[in-house]
Amino acid sequence: MKVNVKEIAQELQTLSDEDCFYYSKIIGELEYFNSEQENPNDLDIDEIDEDENFVALPSKYSIDDYGIMKDFMFAQEDKKIHDAIYDAIHQKGAFRKFRQVVEQIGILQKWYEFKDKEYEDIVKEWCEKNGLEWE
Repeated sequence: MKVNVKEIAQELQTLSDEDCFYYSKIIGELEYFNSEQENPNDLDIDEIDEDENFVALPSKYSIDDYGIMKDFMFAQEDKKIHDAIYDAIHQKGAFRKFRQVVEQIGILQKWYEFKDKEYEDIVKEWCEKNGLEWE
């Protein structure tokens, strides 16, 4: 069974700080656990964690969203755009300021596409690390 990279990348982007997902190698689906470690299918997170048929997805803490914003900044060929993003991410409230700047400049869609690709790359790396095929 192949991992759907786009689907998992989207799920990773919706994670809150305390939520987590495990991928079932058997059925090719994600199992969600909320901050209280509850699962809609009544699975036990401790058992899942020990089961080799389940693989934990990267946590919110293991993904460097700030680094992704910096990479986006460095990918900008226009120095004015680069500098505007630089100023935004080096202030208090960097994530909010970054969003405001890319929206004002008119490159919000470009940012979303860049971020999606970065998350897809994270999923592909996770697949390779865990011996999973992906599509």
